Amino acid sequence: MRYFTSLFFVFILAGCSTHPGIASENTEKGNALTKLWKSAETAYNNQEWEDSFHLYSKLSEKLIDAEIEFKKGVSSFRTGRIKLAESSFEKAIEINPTHRKSLYNLAIINMSRGYAFLHRYQNSLSPQERSKSLNDILEILENFSEK
Repeated sequence: MRYFTSLFFVFILAGCSTHPGIASENTEKGNALTKLWKSAETAYNNQEWEDSFHLYSKLSEKLIDAEIEFKKGVSSFRTGRIKLAESSFEKAIEINPTHRKSLYNLAIINMSRGYAFLHRYQNSLSPQERSKSLNDILEILENFSEK
């Protein structure tokens, strides 16, 4: 029993040394994924958004992981791929419904989109038709975006 327990902890600790989805892969494939993951992390941390986007996209094809999708979403957003960023954040939330960073970023994207539509709507009205409450909402959203 002691041997089994020791062996169990060795496998658990070995799996913790890399990304969780990579630990279960066979050695050669796992090593390639580990290298890809480390390259993606380095690009992300160095704010090399184009490289980060491509590397996380490759990881996303091979692994199901909310953090990979989140970082792919951030990289997408930083390179101007807003719809792809939104899709990546949504996928992260499908994988982990409580992924807070993805929920936050998705909310920001949707609030920005809502602000743009409300602003266009307000500008399409004559000054007499414009609602004070809508002006207040637009002002709140403008103040929020400045912070």
